[in-house]
Amino acid sequence: VAAVKQHPFDLLVLDMVMSGIDGAETYRQIQEINPKQKAIILSGYAMSQRVEEALRLGAETFVSKPIEKGSLLRAVRQAFESGGGNAANHRSTDAK
Repeated sequence: VAAVKQHPFDLLVLDMVMSGIDGAETYRQIQEINPKQKAIILSGYAMSQRVEEALRLGAETFVSKPIEKGSLLRAVRQAFESGGGNAANHRSTDAK
């Protein structure tokens, strides 16, 4: 969160499981700093309640772990092609 305050990022990739704070809470705090911040959520738990929360906040999509290179690349492409987070984007890119 501190890094986002100091430097703009085109896209964040956030894991749901981090030391001391989860990805949904991290993204919520980042949204307070930059409401238009794009993010991809990584999760070993397909569509958990916390993943759904991050998506409601505006995260572009999520990628299930273990991560396949093609899935992450599709998610990054999708994030940059979209005009922002929306319900149409809120699905695992592994399903493609």
